[in-house]
Amino acid sequence: MPRLVSFLIYHATVGFALALGLVIALLAIDVAGLRSLLLASDIKWFATGLFTFFMGLTLASTQMGVAIMRIPYEDDQTGGPKGPGLLDQWLRTELLTPVPVKSRK
Repeated sequence: MPRLVSFLIYHATVGFALALGLVIALLAIDVAGLRSLLLASDIKWFATGLFTFFMGLTLASTQMGVAIMRIPYEDDQTGGPKGPGLLDQWLRTELLTPVPVKSRK
């Protein structure tokens, strides 16, 4: 599998896991009566599934966007630290380090 695809799948999974945790926390705390509203509904499982799916879609997309924007440029001359930072290690930006390739002339 190409490295970019595995990079995006990894970050989509991380974002969806964060969304799942957030949905569980929102329902456990009963923020704005959301749990009570869902339990009183006739289609509680469908509504909970849609809420979880769309929250996961939103946070997975956000996580992928943040990870892509955190990829360092090759010509970055900021003079910052040379090694990857803690956030870069957690976001696994090493999956997209540039690799020299030979081109045809």
